[in-house]
Amino acid sequence: MQRTKSNLLLILEQAQAELEISDAEFAKLFNVSGPMWNLVKSGRRNISMKILAGILHKFPQFSNYVLDFIRNR
Repeated sequence: MQRTKSNLLLILEQAQAELEISDAEFAKLFNVSGPMWNLVKSGRRNISMKILAGILHKFPQFSNYVLDFIRNR
């Protein structure tokens, strides 16, 4: 069964596309590896608290998406 992508993941993918940067470059923005970010994007790994903290640090404008993600975990 395939998981539905969270709103947080969708908004992060949109941000990456707008920045026009690779998975590795985007992942560095919130202090994770490129392969880890690729696993998260593909649904093979969950978004960890470390990733959430990095997202809040680099993209504070996404805080509502992060909170919704945590609430619905």
